[in-house]
Amino acid sequence: MRGAVNQIDAAGRVMLPGLFDMHGHVSRWEGGLNLAAGVTSVRDMGNDNAELQQILDETANGTLLGPQVVPTGFLEGESPYSANMGFVVKNLDESKRAIDWYAEHGYPQLKIYNSFPKAILRASVAYAHGRGMRVSGHIPAGMQARDALDAGFDEIQHINQVMLNFVGSPATETRTLERFVLPAEKVAALDFEAPVVRKFIARLKQRQTVVDATLATFAFLKQKDGDINEPFVAIASHMPPDVQRAFHVGEMKIADAATLQRYEKSYAKMVEFVGRLYRAGVPLVAGTDELAGFTMQAELELLVKAGLTPAQAIQVATRNGARYTRTSDERGAISTGKLADLVLVDGEPTERIGDIRKVAAVITRGYLVYPREIHQALGIEPFVATVPALQALAPVSSNIASQ
Repeated sequence: MRGAVNQIDAAGRVMLPGLFDMHGHVSRWEGGLNLAAGVTSVRDMGNDNAELQQILDETANGTLLGPQVVPTGFLEGESPYSANMGFVVKNLDESKRAIDWYAEHGYPQLKIYNSFPKAILRASVAYAHGRGMRVSGHIPAGMQARDALDAGFDEIQHINQVMLNFVGSPATETRTLERFVLPAEKVAALDFEAPVVRKFIARLKQRQTVVDATLATFAFLKQKDGDINEPFVAIASHMPPDVQRAFHVGEMKIADAATLQRYEKSYAKMVEFVGRLYRAGVPLVAGTDELAGFTMQAELELLVKAGLTPAQAIQVATRNGARYTRTSDERGAISTGKLADLVLVDGEPTERIGDIRKVAAVITRGYLVYPREIHQALGIEPFVATVPALQALAPVSSNIASQ
């Protein structure tokens, strides 16, 4: 169907721009799940550089089913906790060489990770900016979010990294599970009207620092072993039995009812905090860092829970995704001259955000994809009963889904 002129009878369905997952770590198997959820662009936030290049090449030439990928260069420092993706550096010269490599390979953004040497952070950020790259990441050990802003961060990943600015200290070992446990324990008692909190929000707004909260990813903080994790309640019955069982496995040590209540309150306040950021004018993007496709849908539900309207949540996942991947000239909206990255949805997601799961068809890179066929091939009960008719030509998604 690529290159042909085709007509689709949408039959009253809602058409949206393709969604952006702004926090993925792409692999070769998950592309179908993303497209079936209406995710046509994924910002990869750290990967093996050679493997990522293979995915980029195969996606571009049409031999791999998947969304368009915007690569982010992963930069880490040496420590017993190091994540060995991308480049691991010891000093500023090594950092600059890594940044040069990413810039020369067309990466628009750099991601700093937990063990990056704090002594060279400011100079590294400035160098990346000089190469035309945005800079984001976790907050390096021994620092807090306000220090990352001082160093020039354009964006912060994960709601726990933001919360540690208030409930942790430079002495907090953020490369261990403490980066999860401490927010779960202490955010419940955090006063959002405290001057330190209000000042930090005002600074984020003034700098237009983006927050990639990945709220759905952090729902595990309040999940007791045996209970189903909140983001997957709506989809669990559609999944194969082994996947359903995995949704009930808790990752936190929740010893008693009082601890569970405290962790639930902490997580609820994290969701509330993201709503405060939005209302204050702090830019948000929608990312997952979890199960491809389905977690994006849950993330949008949590943005609505935080106080955004369904339409505003969809704008975060479309317009903002394009803006902060620097692809607004071709994606993120439906208008003449942009790529046909389009999603047809049953129901009315701008009124009921849960309808975002009812994706009937996706058009991307010249292909028509039917999520129903992808889900059936993967043993998932489809979320729509029928698909829109392609007039005059037979649909080609069966061939694509078999790749």
